Amino acid sequence: MGWWGTTHSDRESFIVDAARERAELWREAAAERCMSVPSWLADTADAYLRELARTGRATPLPWHPGRFLIRLTDTTRSPWVAADVEVPGLISRPFGIYRGTTRGVGAPGSGTHTLAHLPTRRTIATLPLRKSCMALAAELAGLEIDWQETDPERVLVGAADQGKAQALIRLYEKLTRT
Repeated sequence: MGWWGTTHSDRESFIVDAARERAELWREAAAERCMSVPSWLADTADAYLRELARTGRATPLPWHPGRFLIRLTDTTRSPWVAADVEVPGLISRPFGIYRGTTRGVGAPGSGTHTLAHLPTRRTIATLPLRKSCMALAAELAGLEIDWQETDPERVLVGAADQGKAQALIRLYEKLTRT
């Protein structure tokens, strides 16, 4: 330790930008609880995280646009032919979402989006809404499953939460049927 103290700290600081009207609302809310605005913001964020944990809702994953490989199956041929194809979509490793089904990429407005497991290039579920795929991915990410596994036969088999994952997938498919 030098004259200026330790170089390591267990604290972090954040700077928050807010419109004047919003900042005034924060000041009023903080004053009601006899707190400073930074303390009130921290307390509010902690309360939000406690509520997430209590309700069991998954924290949304960060998604970004990109291209990734998936395995598509041509069922018009006999026997069926599978091929790895690069598709545009959204990525939040180890998941990807693209517009379309296991047969191919859909046109804008096609009404189908597919959640894929990127390490295996396999489909997890095809749902009518992209946001449903995002929500399912967030739920699956929190389970005790080795999502980095590249062997499709070993991702779920034997995992501690295998049953939960399969039940979640069935539930999302059932709830989003049109």
